[in-house]
Amino acid sequence: MPHLPLYPRLTYDESEIVFRYRASAEPQEVVIATDGELEGARIRGLCEAITHGLYAGSEFAPAASAAEALDLAGDRSVQRSVTLRLTAVSPLALAGVYPMLDFGAAFGVRLLRGFRLEGALPPDGSPLSMTERELFEVWRDPMRQAGAFTPLPYRVTTKKKAKGLALEIELAEDHPPTTNLVAPLTRYLAYFAFSLTNYPDATGKAPGKPGVFFTVTQPTPRTLTATAPSFGYAGAPAMARVENALSHFHARVAAIDGLRWTGPV
Repeated sequence: MPHLPLYPRLTYDESEIVFRYRASAEPQEVVIATDGELEGARIRGLCEAITHGLYAGSEFAPAASAAEALDLAGDRSVQRSVTLRLTAVSPLALAGVYPMLDFGAAFGVRLLRGFRLEGALPPDGSPLSMTERELFEVWRDPMRQAGAFTPLPYRVTTKKKAKGLALEIELAEDHPPTTNLVAPLTRYLAYFAFSLTNYPDATGKAPGKPGVFFTVTQPTPRTLTATAPSFGYAGAPAMARVENALSHFHARVAAIDGLRWTGPV
């Protein structure tokens, strides 16, 4: 039997998975339902990660992405279905939602079964569409992840490092510490870390170690830094998510001139 990405022991029956989604730059309602229990906090985290540009993929400008849970009972709630209003969300990015929402996977247990994700727009065979057939193909290759929207509004340089991640962000203009750009960047990176739940490590064959935390500082009026010594995820696809998040930051918070990525590439 096929198994969830990165978890060979967690098998599933293809007949219990329904995935019908066509992405759009306009808002649409998307229902997520399961025979298990969806945690309110994870649904909210997913919505925040989307709204901060992390699920735009290569198809949409990150600043256009948005998500709202229309019938979430609360962060501490558990419910079998939820309706989201999604705007500009990549189908390839959504392909990882089921494994990410099932927190039991990290402990070798499937808690969510009978998973269904169905948007208001029917799939039409275009690159913006995905059905369960395409979903299963994506799941067979955990390194097949959403890319970044290009052209990026800032330049990027990379330096390879096997473990750990350091980001150095050059701002387009001076920002005194009283501007407090540390807080919003910390928030963006927290949602980035959340989006990495059940995400591949550098080998692409096992899940990365959870619990990534970034220390963010502003050493100069024009520089922000963020470090996560425990970062051990696959580099290139994770970098695409960071690039989209920072494109969103560039559009909504403060303009960026450059990003230096030191970590897995």
